[in-house]
Amino acid sequence: MLDLEQLRTLAAFADAGSCRGAAHLVHKTPSAVSVHLAKLAQALGRELLRRDGRRLVLTHDGNELVRYARRLLALHGEALAHFQAPEFGGSLRVGLPDDYIPALMGPLLAALARLAPSAHVEVLCAPSAELRPQLRDGRLDLAILSAETDTQEGLVLRTERVVWTASAGF
Repeated sequence: MLDLEQLRTLAAFADAGSCRGAAHLVHKTPSAVSVHLAKLAQALGRELLRRDGRRLVLTHDGNELVRYARRLLALHGEALAHFQAPEFGGSLRVGLPDDYIPALMGPLLAALARLAPSAHVEVLCAPSAELRPQLRDGRLDLAILSAETDTQEGLVLRTERVVWTASAGF
C-alpha cells in the first residue's frame, strides 16, 4: 500500500525542489519530509532520489511516481469532496489572471462540473493584484493567483522558476 501522506510529500518535493521547500508546503519539518521520502522508497524498493552535488533530485522512478502521486491525490480529493461536501447548487464566483486561461480554464471548469454539477459558475479574468482584494472582501469565492514563493497565503498549485533574459548588447 502506498501512503497518501508520503505521496503528498513526494509531490511537494517535486514542486519545491528541496526537502526544506517541501516541508513548508506540507507543514512538516525537513527531517519528517526526508523520513516520508525514505519510507516511500523503501516500500517500493526503488531509488526515488539521488544526490546531484549538494542537492537531492528525483530519479527517473521518482519522477514517474510523482505522476502517479498527483493522479492518486487528485482522485482522493475528488472522492472526499463527493462524499463530504453538501450538494452545491448556488453561484460560484471564480477569478484568475488572463495568462492562466489557456492552461487552467478547461481543467478548472471540468473539476467544478464534477464537484458541483448544478452550480452556476461566474469567471472573472483580471490580474492577481486586482483579484486578491476581491477574494479577501468575499466578492470572489475562489481565485487562482500569482504570488511570491515565500507567501503564506493559499495553497500552492504550481511553482515556476523565473528566468530573466536580454540580448548581448543590452
